[in-house]
Amino acid sequence: MVKSKVGSLTDLLCRLFPSLTVEDAGEFLHVQFVLVCGLYSMANLTEKQLKAMEVAGLLHTRVDFDSHFQRAESYLIRGFVG
Repeated sequence: MVKSKVGSLTDLLCRLFPSLTVEDAGEFLHVQFVLVCGLYSMANLTEKQLKAMEVAGLLHTRVDFDSHFQRAESYLIRGFVG
């Protein structure tokens, strides 16, 4: 049977962080996916979103995906491995 990519990533995380359980590694990957989806959309607003913010009088601060993702990943993994 061929192992799924998620299964391979879970195994890799467990090897890199021995205190991480298989269940926690799976949860980490799930939370990471949610983080990527949310952060990407914040870093790449559409013209309609930018216009709506302008109409509402809201300021838009550019979100740098790479630096925010790296920092969030660091916090996230620390939360899982203690």
